[in-house]
Amino acid sequence: MKKNYLCWMLFLLVLSLTNEINAQDTITLSRNVRAENIIIERYDDKMVISIHLKLDDLKLQSNQSIVFTPYLRDVNGVVKEMAQSIMINGRKQHIFYLRNKQKAGYVNSLEVYRKNGKPQSIEYTSTLIYQPWMDTCTLNVFEDLCGCGLSDRLNSRELVVFHFNSTLVNNE
Repeated sequence: MKKNYLCWMLFLLVLSLTNEINAQDTITLSRNVRAENIIIERYDDKMVISIHLKLDDLKLQSNQSIVFTPYLRDVNGVVKEMAQSIMINGRKQHIFYLRNKQKAGYVNSLEVYRKNGKPQSIEYTSTLIYQPWMDTCTLNVFEDLCGCGLSDRLNSRELVVFHFNSTLVNNE
């Protein structure tokens, strides 16, 4: 009886650890954008990043853009893999984007037109090809606060969002 109790307690402990490692509750990014349900998982030869972004409290002027670019760092802190950028545009920037189909530095980005004052969210998913160094990687988000490109460090910042360790969680 005592042995079964200990096995169940161990099972529940491991289950609670995997939930903590796989999903973080909420992180507030720039300008009140909330990242929720952050999940990074390995499936066979793919690494999948999922983030639910809530834009409800974001106020953008017509000619403004904000860009979030998730990326992975290895255990030594070296940037190894950039995921697809998320570009959130005000009205004029959205029209510019539609006419030009891209913005400097963000060729294959996911573009979203922000309508201020209305509830809005984005279900973001990016799939990367798995590499062994990803077993202990860190998910970061680069924030470009003006949509100027990755080279403008004055109007940008980087956030550590999530630490992934596949020795604790493995979805094979």
